[in-house]
Amino acid sequence: MNISLISGMIVAGVMGNYGDAVKDSQERSIDFCELKGSVYIEVIPSRADFRVYLEASEAFADMLVFEADNSLYADKGGIWYFVKSRGMADFTVCMVDAKNKAEFSICYTTYESMAGCSQ
Repeated sequence: MNISLISGMIVAGVMGNYGDAVKDSQERSIDFCELKGSVYIEVIPSRADFRVYLEASEAFADMLVFEADNSLYADKGGIWYFVKSRGMADFTVCMVDAKNKAEFSICYTTYESMAGCSQ
């Protein structure tokens, strides 16, 4: 094989990985207040899209989450439909044991109208 062809392939591979890293960082800048839809609870933190702390009090939570009975109703921020398969989820979360390990905190609510962030 030609040396310039090999170096071109290496550069293309590196640039491809760099592009993926930029894409990942842009996706991570999503506002958690807009999270809605199907969610899978991941056990391994590194595999989850978000690390979440379950707050005992609504007053201290960043977001109130209402558990929808059907995925079609999970259409606004804070309304989540929990699925049992990772492949069916719009996003994944991992529940962590300390608030300082989480990207945001949630508290479950029984009222759909209360779902979302208080911002």
